[in-house]
Amino acid sequence: MNVISEEQNPYSKPLTFSEAKVNDLSVSFGNGVVDVVPQYIISGNIAYFKNGEPVSNVTLNLANDTETYSEEATSDAQGNYVFADVPPGNYILTPAKTDELQGLSAFDAASILRYAEAEAEPGCHQMIAADVNMDKSITAAKATEVAICSGKRDLGVEYWMNTGQANWAFTMSPIETCEDWPPISYPSEASPDVRTYLSLDSDKSDADFVAILLGDVTGNWAAENPASSGKRIASAKDVQASTEMNVAVSSSLTLPIALDHETTILGIDMLLQFDSSVLEMTGATLASGILADWEENLQVVKNDAGQAALKIYGSDEITGKGNIAFVNFSVVGSLDTATDLSLSKLRCNEADVTGGFAVGDILAGKVTVGVKYGPGDIDHSGAVDLSDLLLALKVSAGIGMDAVHADADATGDGKIGMDDVLHILQVIAK
Repeated sequence: MNVISEEQNPYSKPLTFSEAKVNDLSVSFGNGVVDVVPQYIISGNIAYFKNGEPVSNVTLNLANDTETYSEEATSDAQGNYVFADVPPGNYILTPAKTDELQGLSAFDAASILRYAEAEAEPGCHQMIAADVNMDKSITAAKATEVAICSGKRDLGVEYWMNTGQANWAFTMSPIETCEDWPPISYPSEASPDVRTYLSLDSDKSDADFVAILLGDVTGNWAAENPASSGKRIASAKDVQASTEMNVAVSSSLTLPIALDHETTILGIDMLLQFDSSVLEMTGATLASGILADWEENLQVVKNDAGQAALKIYGSDEITGKGNIAFVNFSVVGSLDTATDLSLSKLRCNEADVTGGFAVGDILAGKVTVGVKYGPGDIDHSGAVDLSDLLLALKVSAGIGMDAVHADADATGDGKIGMDDVLHILQVIAK
């Protein structure tokens, strides 16, 4: 038998029987031994590297080297965890976390790019966060990877930046200096950065870990994951009024997105939403805007459900206002369909900013796009008539280009000519 004891070392005591009977008949017996097995407590706290915010839902595995003991504990809302009734032995304590992955942004990508180009000096934890594929280097390619990952996660897509599918790294204590790079051992290495206990013979109440979300070099994880930190996500500032515009069937649409006040920019995050049965996003560009020099650092992530995330970043600050990007769409909806094109996120350097779609003199957070004009309705009068025929003849002759809309290509063949004139004649004849 085992007896649970507070003794600090296991020991044995003789167990002597004075008498043994079965059905009132004496039987032979032998004496035994009582093994007293002490049991210990291992406990600690998980905190985020920036500001020490508690990290919940971290799974900690405690296993011995004889494969006779393996238990799991989970950190609570305060980041605390505990293992009770742990017998003596040699143990390895390993933390892991797979959820609460919000916090990556274009600002993180910009910061990594600045590290890679030696324009900024990262701290030790930031270096670990920047090394997203855990190959012990910080490069411009990792900035791109973080921008793409941020866009994917904005759209709810599962995405990993390394082959081990790790999203988190852990250190056993805050790291102040990291002359030796990296300052931790990665899980794939022979000696990963875990806690070990050889010949456990006492309680351990300081088995703490520091948590780092890979890619989050700015450390804003807690603000973006309120379920863990207790903080509320800051709501985006309202952009200016909504507006409406009409387009033609099978036409193309380009809308600028602009900031309405002077802003110092390193990273821009945007999220667009629309009805994909009416509009199809075909791309985006920074050309001719205030961020044109960052064209190669523009990342666009989109899905088939009418969502698109734009990530824009650079290594040198740009201060300005006005057009920051131009988004391109094909009109795929039929006549008299419509969609709300919304800018549901607009952030600069991880802070909400004001701006919107530039439609005329209005910066709008929402544009209701209506498909109101059929092929051949060049003057957008709502009907295909002789005035459209006259305009088509002028355009095909190379005159009057300024008087017609860009969708004068009635046949959709990419050019304006006699085919469009014939198309309009056929429509009128009906």
